[in-house]
This record gives sequence, structure tokens and C-alpha cells, in this order.
Amino acid sequence: MKAEEALQSSYDNYPDLFQTREEILNQLFCVIGNGYHWEDGELVDVCSEPDRIDLKYDLVDGKAYQRTPPTEVYTFLFNEYTAKKPRSERWYPISANYSAICNLPPDIKPDWLELAHECGRMLIEDGLITWDGDKYVPVRRETIGKAKEIQVPSTAGTET
Repeated sequence: MKAEEALQSSYDNYPDLFQTREEILNQLFCVIGNGYHWEDGELVDVCSEPDRIDLKYDLVDGKAYQRTPPTEVYTFLFNEYTAKKPRSERWYPISANYSAICNLPPDIKPDWLELAHECGRMLIEDGLITWDGDKYVPVRRETIGKAKEIQVPSTAGTET
């Protein structure tokens, strides 16, 4: 699946979980055990049931029912909660060994690399990771917020 299609799928299928692009990038590239793994240069959902690609519907007693969108009250409370926290506190803790952002495969497809760098730039701006020239590396907790100016990778010329 193309990177932008994966983002759109998350918006469409999980409106109660993802309100912003940043939240989806966090889920895809930072959260460990998120059900996504690198396969053929793309992050692939390996946990969803193959016959339930369109999660806009739930199966109940063998019948498909359209999912109820999140209530306005829930969405308001969710947005109020996340809006009060600085972005740097909304990221899942980065793991050098397990977070997808720190383990980009050599055969990563250009659209996924661009998306990874978009996420990486935000994490660098928030002082949570660095770029060491060929991979992202988490910043040790005692140095978070004290990072010096770091060159953010560009997607130009990174096509594989």
C-alpha cells in the first residue's frame, strides 16, 4: 500500500483514534507492537484480518453494520486533552531496536522514506531523536530538550 493511502486508511477507519497526521505518523513509526512491519520497503499491517480491509463496517452476528462515528463530545474531549500537551510529550517513547523510525529498511520505497523523514523531522524538532547520517537514533532521556542544532535529513535525492 502506498504511504499516503495508509495514512488515509487510518483517518477513514479509525476516526476516534486519529485526529491529525502527526498521530498517525506516531502510530506507524514510533509505537512498538503496533501491528505494522517492514515488508518489501513498505510498512504493512500484519494484524488486521485479511477479509476486513474496509473497517468502516463491523460484523455483528454475521451482518455488517456501519461503524458509528465518534461522538462530538468524545472528539471534543480528545482534542482538548491532546491540544493541552506540547507536541514533544505526545510521542510514544522511541526504541532504537523496535521503533520503525529507527529501523528503516535498505529497500524502503521512496514514498515511505518521504513519510519517515516527515516524522523524523518532527521528532528531531522535538529533541527526541537525531540523524546520524544514515539512520535515526533516539536521544537519551537525560539529554532531551538540550539537543543542539541538528541537520534534518532532506528527501531530495533519497529515491531508491
